Amino acid sequence: MTGALLEVARASEVVVLGGGCYGCFHARQLVKAAQRGRLRYRRLVVVDRNPQARAHAELAGEAEVVTADWAAFLVDYVPAAPADAQLVPAPFAPHVLADWLVASLRRLRPQLRVSRRPLPGSYPVAYDVTVEDRRYLSEAAWRCPATCPEPEVCPATRGPRSWDLASTVLQYSDLPVLHFSCLHFAYGVGTIPLRSLQEALHWLVDRAAPGQQVAVLTASHCHGVGTCLVLEQG
Repeated sequence: MTGALLEVARASEVVVLGGGCYGCFHARQLVKAAQRGRLRYRRLVVVDRNPQARAHAELAGEAEVVTADWAAFLVDYVPAAPADAQLVPAPFAPHVLADWLVASLRRLRPQLRVSRRPLPGSYPVAYDVTVEDRRYLSEAAWRCPATCPEPEVCPATRGPRSWDLASTVLQYSDLPVLHFSCLHFAYGVGTIPLRSLQEALHWLVDRAAPGQQVAVLTASHCHGVGTCLVLEQG
């Protein structure tokens, strides 16, 4: 196969949440992909609230490192972000996009009070664990490598990947679901299109009303975390 036939991922901006070991790894993978002609972007941003985060030293000259809380950064960034930008979520973290939606609603619809609880419902998945207001779900009953691109043939089972977690949740949920899809973008790094965040925010702000409940799901094909937002009059 010639280089001309290789797919090149493109985004005007890529934002990586986390400036520690995982965030630096993801950012370095993106830089490597760009250097090898597999990715094109104008701006690479790494966000971490720690002013001494590893990214400041490890990614100097290769990425713009912003010292900020993730949700607070997204509240300001998402509305004005380029529609083709991509977001790299942080693994093993709180449900950041649920945090961002709550913070955005508090700014845009201050008359509403938002509380959170775990995603309700019953889902036929292999892994289902609730921690506080977050419900972690997985279609996989095995340990997956962090950089798995979730191909159509599963590397663990050696068979077709016939499952998709978001489709499962959407099928069995009794609530409207705001779904943020994190899929492979380049060199083992999964991203969420910023356009999906912008569309979800517009939908929620336009329709938010007291008594409403909305499910928020961030998921790849195999793994995800869900939260339920409960809206009340402030």
